Amino acid sequence: MNNRVDCMQCGMLLPKDMVHCPKCDDLLDAQSDGSILTVDIAHDRETVRQAMTKLSQTLDEVDSVRGAGARFIVGTGRIREAVSAELATYLYRKDILSFEFEGNNEGAILVMLRKPYLNA
Repeated sequence: MNNRVDCMQCGMLLPKDMVHCPKCDDLLDAQSDGSILTVDIAHDRETVRQAMTKLSQTLDEVDSVRGAGARFIVGTGRIREAVSAELATYLYRKDILSFEFEGNNEGAILVMLRKPYLNA
């Protein structure tokens, strides 16, 4: 298991438990590669419980690779309602930055864990 991480601002290789890069002082946990992972958690005969497990696992995966967020296809029924309620809790606990339904598509939710990294 790799216990080191690259600072996306300056490239310095650092221990994963560091909070700020000692070289550029950037906040490491806020850095992101900008990726958004899309996962359908409602259209393969998932139960609400299975969908909630997929939600949690996907967010953990995106967080571990320092992705910006995830887009969940949730449909328009009970799974959508349960996911929306769970994400409201995550937002309250500050586990995520934001979540919103995708434009005119009420069956998809975009969840942001961190701001996309922009190389200035």
